[in-house]
Amino acid sequence: MSSTSYTFDTEDAFFTLFEQLKMHEHLAECERYADLDRDVYATTVEEAYKIAREVLAPLNHRGDQQGCKLDGEGNVTLPDGYKEAWNVCREGGWTAPRADPELGGSGMPAIIGAYLSEVNSGACMAFVMYVGLSTAAARVIKKYAPDHLAIPVAK
Repeated sequence: MSSTSYTFDTEDAFFTLFEQLKMHEHLAECERYADLDRDVYATTVEEAYKIAREVLAPLNHRGDQQGCKLDGEGNVTLPDGYKEAWNVCREGGWTAPRADPELGGSGMPAIIGAYLSEVNSGACMAFVMYVGLSTAAARVIKKYAPDHLAIPVAK
């Protein structure tokens, strides 16, 4: 899959989020999201789409061709480009958009997290599964682990 073959209709997403649901207006009433506005949400979705299109979508073909490799000692080697894509996502704060900022996340609302998941899943589902595992583990740690085990989720 070339980076030009993946598309996500941001206009449709923005119509649903901002015109139909008036998401930004409702969320502005919540203290947690009071500092976020329509522009922040739109820019977040647009930037996620850019990374999905340019970084994640090209991984699909390589991942299908190479697959993961398990050596005889329990080590797994990922397809070419996965580690670099992870670094791009991690450095940009894309690995934990919904997590609390004090844990390294962006503190985005669930609906934006759902859109980001959709954008990325359409680009490269296999890669998104790695991020999803980390996100799920971070939620379990946050909810059940003692405070001294809390770690930044975006690292």
